[in-house]
Amino acid sequence: MLTLGQMLETTAAWFPDKPFILFENDIITYGGFNRRAARLAGLLASLGAGPGPPVGLYLPSCPDLAIGYHACQKVGAVAVPISPAYRPQELERLAARTRMPVLICRRASLPIGQTIAEALRNVLPMIGLSLMQGDGGRRIISSPFER
Repeated sequence: MLTLGQMLETTAAWFPDKPFILFENDIITYGGFNRRAARLAGLLASLGAGPGPPVGLYLPSCPDLAIGYHACQKVGAVAVPISPAYRPQELERLAARTRMPVLICRRASLPIGQTIAEALRNVLPMIGLSLMQGDGGRRIISSPFER
């Protein structure tokens, strides 16, 4: 029996140019979706994500959320969806409770990013866009969803 991830990979191999997600003015093909998820999965794996502590997905309902879920599945990590409507204090409590080592967000989610970074200073220190090592091995990945 195939997993959902295996089904998507197989479909991407058979029909790489077929539309998979239509969102606003963006069309993501099966191949494009799988490439983005594989790129993010590689990044997650390089940061030590895998079976064990969950990966936070601080994303709105958009294709990036689906890509994040699929990337987590590729590395065997548990994805924890987090509403961008959470206040920094709520996000800090959730991050501390789940001990997530990685939080994925979009730049568009970061107008309040400085506030979030301040609230999470001791839980998930902001590493910026350069993906440098964060204190305590915890990181925030911002906008890893290049096309």
